[in-house]
Amino acid sequence: MKSEKTITASWYDRRFRGLLWQVLVVAIVVAAIAWLWRNAAHNLDARRISTGFGFLSREAGMPIADTLIAYSPSDTYVRALIVGVLNTIRVAAIGVVLATIIGTLIGIARLSKNWMLARLCAIYVEVLRDLPLLLQIFVWYVLLQGLPPARQALQPLPGLFLTNRGLFIPTIHWEAAHGLVLLALCAGVAGAVAYRRRAIAAQMLDGRPRRIWPVALTLIIGVPALASFGSGAVWSVSAPELRGFNFVGGASRGAWPLARRDHQTDRAAADHALHHPSADESVPESDQELVARGRYRLSRHRLDCEYDAQSDRAGD
Repeated sequence: MKSEKTITASWYDRRFRGLLWQVLVVAIVVAAIAWLWRNAAHNLDARRISTGFGFLSREAGMPIADTLIAYSPSDTYVRALIVGVLNTIRVAAIGVVLATIIGTLIGIARLSKNWMLARLCAIYVEVLRDLPLLLQIFVWYVLLQGLPPARQALQPLPGLFLTNRGLFIPTIHWEAAHGLVLLALCAGVAGAVAYRRRAIAAQMLDGRPRRIWPVALTLIIGVPALASFGSGAVWSVSAPELRGFNFVGGASRGAWPLARRDHQTDRAAADHALHHPSADESVPESDQELVARGRYRLSRHRLDCEYDAQSDRAGD
């Protein structure tokens, strides 16, 4: 009798009912997944279709035009997957840099007093943000396919050629020593940022300004130069040359990768231009005052935190 009262009381408890329903839903989902998995495994086995990741060690048999590492169709699917991931990272990195530069310039140009320039930039932002990404890829691809062939290639800059087969640019022969120089450059940039923060904190304590740019310039340029000299890195440039019906040497980017990178850059640049800090000037003055006040409080809070941290170190 007492157990029945306990069960009845628990059933009227909202938390108990919620927990019970959650357990039932999870059990139903797990049972459905198990049934689907068992059914799929049975059908695949009946049709003698193998599953798993064993295919990754097989020969890919497909060419890839643009690669950062050595690749041939006789390589495995694993290497083809690595090549694809590296190409995606390269396109994303280049797109981020170009989109930041273009987006900043367009965001500032939108506030120009020149009516034509401001309207053109506004049209650029609105059109590219509203068009589907896939459509932008095909538009860029069609435009690049309309370029002249290799023998009549466009040469906007010395050593740079633009044809319907893609873009051909000079490149540096990469060696293992160049990786050490790149690491030294990253270390120099990190050291310059750390010195800047330390100089600002010291200035807040004694009020004396520090010159940051000589130390930063020495770290960013001097450290990689020493690494290049110490490692014996050889810097040689390979420029593209026309031989027959195509260019050899240098680095090439096909029309399709170029179209993909261009559409990503333009779309990201339009988003960056729309949300650029300079767009604050386009809001009413009352809102500008609120934005400026919020930024002032944020910067003041950050400086107070740095001052407190520096005081604690000095006290220790």
